Amino acid sequence: MNQRSLGFVSIALGSLAALGALTASYGLVYPAHGQHTKLPLWLALLAGALVACLAGGLSLAAHRRASGQSERFVALLALVLSAFFLFIVVFGFGIPNIVLGTGD
Repeated sequence: MNQRSLGFVSIALGSLAALGALTASYGLVYPAHGQHTKLPLWLALLAGALVACLAGGLSLAAHRRASGQSERFVALLALVLSAFFLFIVVFGFGIPNIVLGTGD
């Protein structure tokens, strides 16, 4: 797999991490409210953050091994987008998990 393909895979993986964490959080609100715990929401958030970190690691590896200018561009774009998706997962979904209750 060349570095450009690895960059595109990390872009897709980062976006799927954010969408997966959002979908899982929405899907787990009612079961978490029924159990009176936020543990399922925290596990969904943790899984999304770990997958976004994996995407960032893949894009960093692609950037380090890139030889051509187009490969470096795709890898750098993937690195920036992976950091953005990690920011969205942690701050966009994590802070409401901390502040809001499951019944709010």
